Amino acid sequence: MRRSTTEKLIAFFLLAGLTVSGLAFPQNLSIYKLDDQSKTLKNRRQQGFQMAQAENVPDSFWMGYAITKVMPEDIYYFSWNGLIGRGHWRRSPANPSLEDLLSGHVDPIDSDQKLKEYTQEVLNRMGKRDFPEVEKSVAVLFKQKPGTNEPEGIFLCSLDFPFKLEDHPLIWLGEAGNQESLELLWDMVQNFSGISLREEALRAIGTHDAADTVIPLLESVLNEGEIPELREAAASELGNHNHSRAVELLLHTAMHDPSLEVREEAASALEDITLPESVDALIKIARRASDISVREEAVEALGDKAAEKVGMDLNRLVNEETETIRLQKMALEALEDLDDNQGLPYLIQIALKHKNPAVRKYAIQILGDFQDPRALETLIKILKQ
Repeated sequence: MRRSTTEKLIAFFLLAGLTVSGLAFPQNLSIYKLDDQSKTLKNRRQQGFQMAQAENVPDSFWMGYAITKVMPEDIYYFSWNGLIGRGHWRRSPANPSLEDLLSGHVDPIDSDQKLKEYTQEVLNRMGKRDFPEVEKSVAVLFKQKPGTNEPEGIFLCSLDFPFKLEDHPLIWLGEAGNQESLELLWDMVQNFSGISLREEALRAIGTHDAADTVIPLLESVLNEGEIPELREAAASELGNHNHSRAVELLLHTAMHDPSLEVREEAASALEDITLPESVDALIKIARRASDISVREEAVEALGDKAAEKVGMDLNRLVNEETETIRLQKMALEALEDLDDNQGLPYLIQIALKHKNPAVRKYAIQILGDFQDPRALETLIKILKQ
């Protein structure tokens, strides 16, 4: 039996992880907004607690505000630990965006025509590759319980991305500048008791664009923090700032921090920094770090840099007799991942001439994955030797 257009499109949304029941039924909303935006963020937060008390909120509630961040149009922040996602969720039929909830603009997909329009919008954006950098609003949200200043958790969410309020009320404090937001979050890092909560505050700090303020705060955690989880979060957030000082700090941390996990995170964070010196730092870590797992993180990061300089240094690394077979294989995989087959000439030479048969075998296996005539010619040459 042929399915109707509506049935086909609903199947499309099911494949995208959306539920049919969510297509027309929004969350239960209780949103309270502070009218006076002239007061400081700290004062508005205190007003928010007073409002929760006046409204007799019996259980958990959300309190939040928005900061402005420059980012590509297709990048959003979503909740839970400030992880970065890519996509376009505006006008999602299953979940309205946080901006929709705040504005009261909840437009469920409740007709064939709306379903077709939304599907076409999704398909149009799936084919789009270049997105301009724009100013976007990112919400900093605290999950609170009545009677306590310390939140249960700190969450981030782009306003153009869905956020599950879980039927808890939201007290919205409005817009906040970077400086007052950072002061509030830094106070939480210093004075709150829970390690996971302080870690979430650090990740929220790292989201801000104000590198000249953010980097010194993260540096102080790396230099003075006794808790490795906080140092690891600080290292991770440094990777969000395309700044030479961030590269210096991550290099030093990857080489010298007492915690292996922190050293690994510092090496990995360098991948997201596009400055040329980040490549030099990763090469240094890949060659000189005392732990193989840290060197592996650096090699993986180098594979994503896709630059000619990286290709040559990975080639040298894989040919160093002092490196273990495991690390050499990691370098081979990184060469395979370079864009536009930049690593292929090095893989060919390794497959033909490397002294270690195990390394040659692995390089030959990787050549088999290339859809490139040079790889095929090399494999034929090896077979005929």
